[in-house]
Amino acid sequence: MTSRALSRAMSRTCAALVSLLRLSTLVQPAQAAVVPGRLRTFDSRQVIVVTSSSWTTSYAKLQTWERRSDGAWIKPFGEMSARIGRNGFILGTSRKQNSGTTPAGNYRIRKTFGQSSNPGTKMPYRNADSNDYWVYDPRDPKTYNVLQPYQSPYAYWRTAEAERLAAYSTQYKYAAIISYSLPATCTGTRWQGSTARQLRPM
Repeated sequence: MTSRALSRAMSRTCAALVSLLRLSTLVQPAQAAVVPGRLRTFDSRQVIVVTSSSWTTSYAKLQTWERRSDGAWIKPFGEMSARIGRNGFILGTSRKQNSGTTPAGNYRIRKTFGQSSNPGTKMPYRNADSNDYWVYDPRDPKTYNVLQPYQSPYAYWRTAEAERLAAYSTQYKYAAIISYSLPATCTGTRWQGSTARQLRPM
């Protein structure tokens, strides 16, 4: 397969995944054959399971599952290779910023966004543009881990403590916000349709 064909195939896979998202389940390593029936899936009908061979590797496997009307779980896609934090998994309750780890646990997927057009997901989706940032500045708790549509002159967060999404065209082609480390009153963004409001401390 040529690099161009591979790129197209990966794009189709990403699009399919984004359309599937409901609940992301990051479980501990050494459970490569996990079936959602063994997990706390709550009322979710679609689940993504990411596993690795050890706690410290950054290489993982991703499975997608969908629950049929009779309660049985099926795999709509084959198993895929995935990457997690450079230092592997760590329990979400123990993770620290800049540790290079991915939190292990069960997390709902709240919203989705990306630099490409909506691939068909029914979840809230935002087309990211050149003004969008993903902020992780501890100096500004109200915007920590929250997508910001622009930097307001009143904002406390610093661009040095944020990712400008346009600078990561591959990584942010399609993305999803999980319910981890979000401000208590926020679900990851404050956008409504194509409009967005700057979050800032009052």
